[in-house]
Amino acid sequence: AAFRAANEALRLSGGRSAKAWYRRGCAFERMRDPRNAARDFDEALLRSPGDKEITRRRDAAKEKASGVAENMYYARYKELDAEERRLELASRRGLLLKAADDAYRDESHQFALAQPVAALVEATLEEVDGRPRLVVDGDRVAAEGAPYLH
Repeated sequence: AAFRAANEALRLSGGRSAKAWYRRGCAFERMRDPRNAARDFDEALLRSPGDKEITRRRDAAKEKASGVAENMYYARYKELDAEERRLELASRRGLLLKAADDAYRDESHQFALAQPVAALVEATLEEVDGRPRLVVDGDRVAAEGAPYLH
């Protein structure tokens, strides 16, 4: 209710009221959103420079917002480390079957469709953005010695 009232006050004042920006900043604080609270307190200070109460609340909100961002950063890396241990990425290998160009041409039209040959591809499993991904080494296909699958 306080947030809606502060938004309505901002709308009615055309964004020129320091008090409306301050009240919405306080509503953001109560909603545990220190980053938006600090932004609204900054807007209030533009309209009422030097106000000690707004400055105090803005500084407290900015400090809290930086703590939240830091905690999120460390929590994400802690989560990624746990995921890496779970996936055992250091010792994990994968198999990728990739289509390879084949020199064989069906000139006698024995086959209904041209099908590519599968070949074994050397690759490593790496973590990319917290997810495992198979990374092909140099994108080269080991066609020699690959079974002929026509």
